[in-house]
Amino acid sequence: MSASRLRQVIAVVYLRQSSAAQVEHNRASTERQYALVGKARDLGWPDDRIVVIDEDLGLYGHD
Repeated sequence: MSASRLRQVIAVVYLRQSSAAQVEHNRASTERQYALVGKARDLGWPDDRIVVIDEDLGLYGHD
């Protein structure tokens, strides 16, 4: 994708760990998911076009 096109689209990184226990016990997984922000940067997305969705991290699953 061209640099001008990257400025037109948003890269979305959605973090998913269903339960609080998953967040607590799978920290490496959460870290890898956050690292996808760096991957988006490496691919050329500017920081202002990268959105991280993590508000519901650990809220909806059952332990």
